[in-house]
Amino acid sequence: MDPSETKSEFRAPSVDETEGVDGSRLSTEAKTHHKAQRAGWFQSAGQGARVGFRLMSYLIAPIVIGVATPLLVFYLVHAVIGRSGILLPLSKAARVLIGMFNTWFLSAVLGVILGTVIGQIVGLFRPYLPKSRVSDWLARMGQPIRLVRSKHERDYHPGGPMPSPHRYRWVGLLAVPSFMVASLIYGTGAFLMWKLERRCTIAIEQADRDDPNWRLDDLMAHREVVPDEENSALVVAEVVSLLPKDWPPAPSQDLGGSDESPISPREIYDRVFNIPENVRLDDSLVDPLRAEFAAHDETVQLARTIGGYARGRHELQLTPSLIDTPLGETQETRGVARLLFPDAALRAHAGDLDGALESSRDMLGVGRSIGDEPFAVSLLVRIAVGRLAIQSARRTLGQGEPSDDALALTQAQFLDELAQPILLNALKGERAVYVEVIRRISAGELPISALSDPGSSSKFESSNYVVPVWGNPLFDSFLTVTLEWMTDAVSIARRPSSERPGLWKAWNAEIERVRRSRFGLITAGLPIVLMPALNASAAAHARYEANLGASVILMAAERYRQRTGDWPESVSAIDSDILPDPPVDPYSGQPFLMEHRDGQLFVYSIGPNQKDEHGAFDLKRWSNGKLDDMGASAWDLPLRRQTAPISETPALAPSG
Repeated sequence: MDPSETKSEFRAPSVDETEGVDGSRLSTEAKTHHKAQRAGWFQSAGQGARVGFRLMSYLIAPIVIGVATPLLVFYLVHAVIGRSGILLPLSKAARVLIGMFNTWFLSAVLGVILGTVIGQIVGLFRPYLPKSRVSDWLARMGQPIRLVRSKHERDYHPGGPMPSPHRYRWVGLLAVPSFMVASLIYGTGAFLMWKLERRCTIAIEQADRDDPNWRLDDLMAHREVVPDEENSALVVAEVVSLLPKDWPPAPSQDLGGSDESPISPREIYDRVFNIPENVRLDDSLVDPLRAEFAAHDETVQLARTIGGYARGRHELQLTPSLIDTPLGETQETRGVARLLFPDAALRAHAGDLDGALESSRDMLGVGRSIGDEPFAVSLLVRIAVGRLAIQSARRTLGQGEPSDDALALTQAQFLDELAQPILLNALKGERAVYVEVIRRISAGELPISALSDPGSSSKFESSNYVVPVWGNPLFDSFLTVTLEWMTDAVSIARRPSSERPGLWKAWNAEIERVRRSRFGLITAGLPIVLMPALNASAAAHARYEANLGASVILMAAERYRQRTGDWPESVSAIDSDILPDPPVDPYSGQPFLMEHRDGQLFVYSIGPNQKDEHGAFDLKRWSNGKLDDMGASAWDLPLRRQTAPISETPALAPSG
């Protein structure tokens, strides 16, 4: 016997060999195949998952890298030498990297799923196909895949030993946890995005139920169409065109006064606005006013026709950022109202009290010219003009006794103004504008700077602005929260005025809860910033309703006094033919309160603090919950049309 053969019979097996079922020595390759033949169902699934992961990774990774690398290089180079700055190309490069990762990750997950399924199927049939090609292929695929082989591997030939796979175990120790962490992050993100998308879908469905035309384009397309012959906005625009720029003029001319330093026209107008309602104009104011109005008689006569129009519509040209849409014509209505206020004062001074009330109704017509503009600013302008009309009507009552017909007509127009859905129009418009602005920023149609610098719309030239890689989910969250809150606000505006205070309180409490929550300033930061402006608009409208309602009752009370010789003791005491359907306090839902004292009749609401402060209102303290009774008052007949020196005339604080 050959000594070498004898020696080989007692040789210990190497690390790359094992015994087969017949006692023979097997190489590492045969060992792997042998283990694969004996693998159970669970082990087959795990092996299939590994195989699927490797196959998809090595199949997709070169394709992804080959396609994305040129784009990545292009954006990086463009960031250095491009004209559009560094931010946009770097953001696009970041999106390319994220897209590469997403493509590989989803492919790897798909490979794991398919491999697991195939491995389970093979595991079921492997005992019956011990020598199948599929089993052999799985066994081979279970071995490590390496792009660079060692010298030992390059010298390997079939039948010889393979290097031990244990030296590459660190790859698995790093790859498996990394894949699990990535899966957790990706899965969590996908779940949160699914929840956000579902929440957004629900918010859109709710808005669709509230108003199918709530989107900005649909809202603008469905604005009320007003024929030219019925459009008071055209008359207002014509009055504005006839007035000098920045009217009333600054102190640059002598209006005939004898003083060395004549009173400027603007100062005259300011004094007229601040004279107490029961005090007649001083002759030192009347003569310059008449001279000024004589110079603009055609304009004044045209302005006096505006009260005969029931509606109006200013055309709007929306800007790219929307929130800086110019409302020049809307703002100019203030000037027309400022023209009519001293006109009413002059007519009352001349004893034409019915004409003075007509000028007050013309001011309401100026407000009606704003129509259904979808902006909160338009609402505030209309409220400002309406408050001038209310103040003018109260001043007329302080100068004498208008006729019952003039009082009834003014009362009816105040009631009509009270019934107009101006708050609803404003909130519907703001909902459409806010949502569209956020959508445009998220889509890259507007820069984020549009929120902080709205006046820069003229500089917006591109339609492909940079959106940070985190921007889309964040702005999607902003859009969803904004739509939810704004739809709730619109629903509140649809409710009767007496129900709104409690609903607004709950609405504000929800916003405050989100603001104080752990992630509220992140997921709802922009809506939280926007909502206070809307809350202020709703509060201004509630004050306007209180003043309008009190003025309606005051007109009716004056008619009752003229008929009976005394003031009514309460709203319910006014005859139904004078006031068939009296308005209620918008803050309490109860009838307005009425008190007669110190030669005045006070008709007032209890205000936001829900306390009866006997008609006391303080402009500086009402917002702190003190002295916030809002309403109107009229003087007893002997105390009307009083004379007081201009120097002793106190300033009149507007009530509400």
